[in-house]
Amino acid sequence: MIKRFECGVDTHFSGTPVLTPFKRRLTVPVRSIAIVKWLRRSTTWVLPILLAIQITSPAHAQDQPTAPAQPPTLTIPTEPVQQIVVAKPGTPSAPTVYDDLALRGGLVCGGGASTSSLATKTTSQCGVLVGLDPFEIEVGVMGAQANRSDVSGYLSTNLWLPLRPSSTHGSPVAVGGYTRMFETGHALDYGLSYLQPIGRIGERRYIQVEVRDYWAFANPSQHNIVLRVVWMFGGGNEE
Repeated sequence: MIKRFECGVDTHFSGTPVLTPFKRRLTVPVRSIAIVKWLRRSTTWVLPILLAIQITSPAHAQDQPTAPAQPPTLTIPTEPVQQIVVAKPGTPSAPTVYDDLALRGGLVCGGGASTSSLATKTTSQCGVLVGLDPFEIEVGVMGAQANRSDVSGYLSTNLWLPLRPSSTHGSPVAVGGYTRMFETGHALDYGLSYLQPIGRIGERRYIQVEVRDYWAFANPSQHNIVLRVVWMFGGGNEE
């Protein structure tokens, strides 16, 4: 449905234009009026939607204030401090067996048994020794012997090797070498001993207890197995 309005201008009487319904016609479609009325009613829910779209748009997000960037932190690696121990002047280090007994002497006594296929006899031994590390020379007397004579002098040349060189504690010692028994013959001697310091540190006095076997190559062969005690003193260089 379309409503029509006509208007015109009338100037017959006073010369003042008078609007009269005539001349031109203005037509307004009813559909346009309906759209305008719909838009007026829709503002109550269209505007919130448009506002939400505006807020969530990327351009609006860029306008939001951002948190300030944290300044970079500097990490300094740390290492454990190594403790340096400086020896006090005039404080000597603890000497070792090699220091105390590099030049040494001693007295030997012991007892045991002399045995062979012919007989077994008790025997004893006494002697003296001198040493220059690691060699050792010993002379003495041993008897009775199972073979040939009752008593025989001997001369031994040995190697002397402490297995733990600390001078403040005891040390096992390996010994071995060649022995000439003047009345019996040639012999190989070997044994194991324990060296123990006595007295105060620095006095260079030791007791050595050992078990040694003198294996004579005579015919028949002979073993002199002796438990020996050696009183030993050192004469090495002072620090």
